[in-house]
Amino acid sequence: MDSLRWQSPLPYNVDVSHRLRLCASVASGVLLWGSFWPGWSWLVWIACVPLLIALRDVGTRRGAFLGWIFGLVYFGLQLSFVLALWPFAGALIVPAWALLVLYAALFPLVFGGVAGRWSSPWMWAGAFVLVEVVRSLGPLGLTFGALHAALGDTPFTAAAAFGGPWALSLAPAWTSAALAEGLRRPLWLVAAVLGPVVLVLLAMVPLPSEEGEVLSVALLQPNVPQELRLESDVTRHLLSLYRGMLEEVPDGTELVVLPENVMDVSLLARADYRHPFAAAAAATEADLLVGTYEAHPSAMHNVVLWIAPTEEVAGVYAKTHLVPFGEYLPGRALWDALGLGGLLAGLLPYDLAPGDRLEPLARYGVMICFESQVPGIARTLVRRGARLLVVPTNDAWFGRARLLEEHFLMGSLRAAEQGRPLVQVGTTGVTGAFDARGRELARLPVGVRAIASVDLPTEVRRTPYTLTGDAPLLAVAALLMMVGLATAKRPRRGRGRGGRM
Repeated sequence: MDSLRWQSPLPYNVDVSHRLRLCASVASGVLLWGSFWPGWSWLVWIACVPLLIALRDVGTRRGAFLGWIFGLVYFGLQLSFVLALWPFAGALIVPAWALLVLYAALFPLVFGGVAGRWSSPWMWAGAFVLVEVVRSLGPLGLTFGALHAALGDTPFTAAAAFGGPWALSLAPAWTSAALAEGLRRPLWLVAAVLGPVVLVLLAMVPLPSEEGEVLSVALLQPNVPQELRLESDVTRHLLSLYRGMLEEVPDGTELVVLPENVMDVSLLARADYRHPFAAAAAATEADLLVGTYEAHPSAMHNVVLWIAPTEEVAGVYAKTHLVPFGEYLPGRALWDALGLGGLLAGLLPYDLAPGDRLEPLARYGVMICFESQVPGIARTLVRRGARLLVVPTNDAWFGRARLLEEHFLMGSLRAAEQGRPLVQVGTTGVTGAFDARGRELARLPVGVRAIASVDLPTEVRRTPYTLTGDAPLLAVAALLMMVGLATAKRPRRGRGRGGRM
């Protein structure tokens, strides 16, 4: 049996068979998935160690295969929240989930091929981060499941002010790589501590800041299950529900925030349905942000209205980064040509249109739902004047799936990266707030109807990441790969050409 041999710090050699390498790849997928559960984020620092051990000197083809197995296991678990859409999409959601997993697993496949050919901790760390970055790009880009997403609202979060989210991915990637290398060269075990230590030190560095006023914010979580929202006669019930909640907003509130797309009618088009929200803004003398939609003859937009205390609509933000296969069907014409258009139309009968302007509503930088997982959107809003980041969302589609927690913690990262406080309001949860360092200030659990009243310090921190973006950190990752190319030992010719799977 073809095997992998390394020089162990123990007084004997260890043979790792291909079967054990497969088990190690599967174990890494399970461990990394586990690191996203509350209280288990520490696993992210060691989760990839079994995978990296398995990839050592196995060559491009076998490394790609092992990376693919890791990706199938990890993303199969990580993206299982998609299956929560069964009540709305039926059995069609199973092949949709499978295709999504197969697509996401292509990125670990590429990493495995690179890491198997050039086995060096430098290469492992740099390549892992750059592959994650590529996965986040384009219309199908996704940062859910990236290493940094496990480190929201932890002692490491504030370090994102310097290197953005990818700094929080590079640190655990480096630590896992150093630990894997340390099994044969023990000095690398010392290098492993650099990952968490550097993040902690960066998190402690003081930044230029501007103290702002304390803003009294009311976050309304109506706890309306998605099944109820889809009933044909629900409009009047929802209007009554929101009217009652708005009457409970505490006196002295300066900003009221409601979730994404609160009703099945357009509050822009129907002044009678908008009236309770406008009246609440006037009664509390507060700004009010509420999600709805805007319909035109040729397009429909997912929008948030800013209603001023004068009861006027002072501004409208239309979502610019839509959810693929959720708000629009990529390549719809191609699916039609393949004869699958009718089938997919049952899942998504029409496409929403993206907004054409990414601008804050005065001081409010609004990111609707999925947009909060894109670091560049928050950065653009802040550079254009936003002093408070606001995320209205409707995660009720996914019930109580773990996705809701990860989505909420992404707000912690966006706050720390940009040095701005952030609030998120969900239809069923999670609803809460973070300060400008990414520390949690308030939270409503999933599945309760309540109002979170938060006295939000509107401190503004001027962060290096807002100024420079991702370029410096990506340069570091590329440099690590170059060092890896220079120092890695290529596998023997037989293994490099693939060998037996």
